[in-house]
Amino acid sequence: NERLIGWLAELANHTHQYYNDSDPTSGPTKTSKYITALYFTFSSLTSVGFGNVSPNTNSEKGFSIIIMLLIVLGSRITWLDELARISGQPYNCSSILNYNRTNLTIEICHGGPSLRSQYVTALYFTFSSLTTVGFGNVSPNTDSEKIFSVCIMLIGSLMYASIFGNVSAIIQRLYSGTARYQIQMLRVKEFIRFHQIPNPLRQRLEDYFNHAWNYTNGIDMNMVLKGFPECLQADICLHLNSQLLKNCPAFKDASEGCLRTFSMKFKTTHAPPGDIITHRGDILTSLYFISRGSIEILQDDNVIAILSKDDILGENPVLYSEPGKSAYNVRALTYCDLHKILRDDLLEVIDMYPEFAQSFCQNLKITLTLRDEDLVAKSNECRSKYLPNQKKYRGGSNRTDDDNISLIGPQFDEYPSGAGC
Repeated sequence: NERLIGWLAELANHTHQYYNDSDPTSGPTKTSKYITALYFTFSSLTSVGFGNVSPNTNSEKGFSIIIMLLIVLGSRITWLDELARISGQPYNCSSILNYNRTNLTIEICHGGPSLRSQYVTALYFTFSSLTTVGFGNVSPNTDSEKIFSVCIMLIGSLMYASIFGNVSAIIQRLYSGTARYQIQMLRVKEFIRFHQIPNPLRQRLEDYFNHAWNYTNGIDMNMVLKGFPECLQADICLHLNSQLLKNCPAFKDASEGCLRTFSMKFKTTHAPPGDIITHRGDILTSLYFISRGSIEILQDDNVIAILSKDDILGENPVLYSEPGKSAYNVRALTYCDLHKILRDDLLEVIDMYPEFAQSFCQNLKITLTLRDEDLVAKSNECRSKYLPNQKKYRGGSNRTDDDNISLIGPQFDEYPSGAGC
């Protein structure tokens, strides 16, 4: 019953389009109904409220809607009024538009704060809200401003969470190496304290740890290499030992496969100043290539030679059927990095590539041979006398394939040569 609806009955009276019970199509037209509903909505939203004097025809209502839109678009925002008052740049509202039937007035205002001042103030309010500073000199007053401020606060909270989370992650990554160093150093000190290591040996232990850490940066190459297939391990080791294999004349005639096999056998060891690398009488199980630092050769506490980078010491295992014994004490004069290859590993490679044996023996120029023939003869004499049924010692050990590329960097072991370069 449309005629029972108050505003439709009033609309029918104003438009003289009355409802007829016998005619379902009687009453105001659809166009008139929609325009009146739209007019009522805008008059309520804009708080105009014409009261007793109101437009009746469709043209009057359409004009009133346009006027109300102009009011909304032309009205000033509260924070701009406050900005105009503070900056001493008030608005000049001089133009007035009258519509005699509705007594409607519209103020067209000029002047006020400059466009630059408005943008700067808006940007200042946005950043003060995002950064949760909130000085209060620019504050929201209307509902729309308050809703906007709430949205900015939510965005600011998410932005702060994201920024602080990323910054914390970056700082943690920057100091991750320091944290790992401190943990490992704490383990070393606990080991020293538990086993009551005396002071000179303790200092050597800590010096070696610091030097090894600086050289490898705490990277456990053993764990790194074990995560790759064997062919890739060989390529990595070949790259790490490329300078040694390239500069040493002993390997100049080696094939690509031979060099790859050699690179898997080389290991790197460190020695702080004063550390004894080989004592007199030790079994010569390795051949050493000095990569960095200086080494002094001692005999009865007398320095007989000083070796440095690119020098080689030990013995040529191809020329002897059994390992010899060292005739000297070998001591690090400075921080030293040495590449070494075990006697059994070298003989194993030579056995796999026999065509390389002659070239290796001819081109291997050992700077100082540590073998002491008198000690070897004495050992053979004692062996034949007291251990006639024992096999000759070859300096070998029951090692697994994984030991070929072993590394425990700062944990005081050896690792593939070239690691950390």
